[in-house]
Amino acid sequence: IIWLTWLEQTQNIDIVHAGKSKEHTIEGTNIQIDGYHYDQVNDRKYAFQFQGCYWHGCPLCFTTERAREINKNDSLYARYERTQAINGLLTGQGYILVEIWECEFQAMINNTPELQAFIERDDVKVCVPMDPRDAFYGGSTGNIVSHYDVKDGEKMNYYDVCSLYPCKTGKYPLGHPEILFDPEDIEKLCPNNDISRVEGLIKCTVLPPDSLYHPVLPMKAHQKLMFVLCRKCCQLQNNQECTHTDSEGQLTGAWVSCELHKAVEMGYRIKKIYEVWHYSKTTQYDPRTGKGGLFAGFINQFVKLKTEASGWPASCDTPEAKAAYIREIEEKSEIKLDPDKIKYNAGARAVAKLMLNSLWGKFAQRANMDKTAVLYTYEELYSFLFDVKKIVTGCMFVENESGDADT
Repeated sequence: IIWLTWLEQTQNIDIVHAGKSKEHTIEGTNIQIDGYHYDQVNDRKYAFQFQGCYWHGCPLCFTTERAREINKNDSLYARYERTQAINGLLTGQGYILVEIWECEFQAMINNTPELQAFIERDDVKVCVPMDPRDAFYGGSTGNIVSHYDVKDGEKMNYYDVCSLYPCKTGKYPLGHPEILFDPEDIEKLCPNNDISRVEGLIKCTVLPPDSLYHPVLPMKAHQKLMFVLCRKCCQLQNNQECTHTDSEGQLTGAWVSCELHKAVEMGYRIKKIYEVWHYSKTTQYDPRTGKGGLFAGFINQFVKLKTEASGWPASCDTPEAKAAYIREIEEKSEIKLDPDKIKYNAGARAVAKLMLNSLWGKFAQRANMDKTAVLYTYEELYSFLFDVKKIVTGCMFVENESGDADT
């Protein structure tokens, strides 16, 4: 999308692409091309194809093991042949083919300062299809008062929420989302930018309110997660009164719909919607019925183990107090403890707590992180080097006995 948008600006043409409408389909086929432009003056049809090196079998990036099967009936050689066949079909139907490989465009970015600046523009970023990870910001904590002197007659209290697991009670999507990026489709679901019916992810531009003690929506700036009411003030790190215009202060990004629902409730205004991932089905745990939700059973099992492994509270020094404690846990958490298993066990408690705290993180874990493998044979080394699913970034031999390959 960035390449096509760059061509639109530098060549002053209009290209049909997925960043602003549906992809163009070749007449008489089900083949869609990345970009399409019709030159009315010269009566010429242009087809723009961005060839991802791995997905289309780039002969420069993948020079060996091209016939090796990646999936059933699929190899780098087969992908390249299919790409060339489609190119032949396009030229055969009278299209002027404009093609670029991923590695070529990356080299262009590295060597073109103007293109680098172009990519960083906000109006360009919104053209890029949304990545679900764009809406994953994590969180931050902060104290409101760093120090407080207690006055006569005042009393300070400390509250701690024990075992707060939102993954039990939170709303979760089911199935695959309906991805909307065509303005007409978005308007049907979100008339006048009303997002109340959306369950999922939304890429949009919002205007924060002028005054809000705790901003709702985050943005990333200066290598930090920040909650701000003005984008320009954040970028300039302005601590004085804000004097920026609405266009300078508005935020553009991807957020989860429930965050945006709360933001609208607090005074944020949706200015423009670029893309929506809408889930027609969701599930949420109902504490009244004990049904619904994705992880209630998992959470209940390990909360039970953790609570039992924590032992009896100090106040439970009589049979009556112990019975009251078990009843209270069951009433509040729908978890029935076994009194015979309530005994302090540091190991079991640590395992249960780890299972509870690590659950949601596994769904956010990146699968493409660099890894280090210690290899002992040349067979293992060659297997790594010629595996098309791995990118070997470095190799170090240690005492001629083991190879250490970073992948």
